[in-house]
Amino acid sequence: MNKQNKIIVGVVALILALTVGYAVFFQSLNIGGTAKASGSLDIVFREVGEIVYQGANETTTTEITENGKKLVIEGTELNYPTAYVDIPVTIVNNGTVDGILESITVENLETDDIKVSIKGVEQNKVVKVYNSNDDTTIVNATVRIEWLDKTDTKVESTKQIVIRLNARQLLKSDVTTKSGSVA
Repeated sequence: MNKQNKIIVGVVALILALTVGYAVFFQSLNIGGTAKASGSLDIVFREVGEIVYQGANETTTTEITENGKKLVIEGTELNYPTAYVDIPVTIVNNGTVDGILESITVENLETDDIKVSIKGVEQNKVVKVYNSNDDTTIVNATVRIEWLDKTDTKVESTKQIVIRLNARQLLKSDVTTKSGSVA
């Protein structure tokens, strides 16, 4: 019986070893849960500075509307060709994610004799999340309304000019350098 007991113990030990080996070999790890990403983009006109007049009547008024997305300019009267009005504006991102200013659109300009340009900000400009202690998060720009030097000498005026900010969230591909690393 001794020999038979040794065989039984050996078979049981072999089965136990195979079972443990099988369990270790085919062990799987299941991880469950959820992930959530949230943020906001809010690139807006924050304020309008002191208007500068050159050859223009001091009648221009400005108003920031639509929660800062729209700048309305009214009552600009230019007295001769090359006359202009400069309107300094501050643009900030009050959101929680950096963004890109895709475009600045000008609406309601009814004459080809007057040009509206925006200096200090260009299309695809990165606008960082605003931080009052960091000047790099503020975009200072100037809106110029100018009577072009190609018409007669009658007085030109504008009824209402609307400037809109159009932005989108900054993506990794926007800041990837040619070597493939993130700047």
